[in-house]
Amino acid sequence: KHVLYRERNFYGAVAVYEQWDKDMINLAYEFMHGRVTHGIQLVTNRKLPASYYGEKSGARLALITNPQRNAGSMRVGAIGLGIGTLAAYSRPGDVYRFYELNPSVIRLAQGQGGYFSYLSDARALIEVAAGDARLSLESEAARHQFQNFDVLFVDAFNGDSIPVHLLTREAMALYLSHLGGPDSVIVVNVTNFAIDL
Repeated sequence: KHVLYRERNFYGAVAVYEQWDKDMINLAYEFMHGRVTHGIQLVTNRKLPASYYGEKSGARLALITNPQRNAGSMRVGAIGLGIGTLAAYSRPGDVYRFYELNPSVIRLAQGQGGYFSYLSDARALIEVAAGDARLSLESEAARHQFQNFDVLFVDAFNGDSIPVHLLTREAMALYLSHLGGPDSVIVVNVTNFAIDL
């Protein structure tokens, strides 16, 4: 790996690495928060979703099997932005709303340095709500601005650092209030070594 960018703020250290795959065929940019990878984007095939949101992921399955996808445009929410890989699945007319606490993550995902382009390449309308996701969703609910998400992803974890306020019964009730209907789903990344999610 070759370090291209590093920054530290109140929320921790972020870095962008340039790396080749194991066969030395594809060059990619890797985004890391601390020691945890939060997204990879190929340099040559920029629109291909990679890493744990790749084409064989549960995230893709939740999006392409949702009945709303065949009915028309979708509203997709994501608690945790990473590099915006989910936006690679967007279509014209869709709205993808990302909630992100760390301003460094937002800047990099929006194209600072030219490393990541999932958001700018997206075919959907992209919205980024800066700040704590639960507080943002609570504020929206208090204003009766329910998001009517078809799919809501909860993936604001940094390795084994779990913001448990995003996983309480109260948080789940809040997420349910922002869903669009009976076919809507909440998708939670449960990969973790410390807590049995």
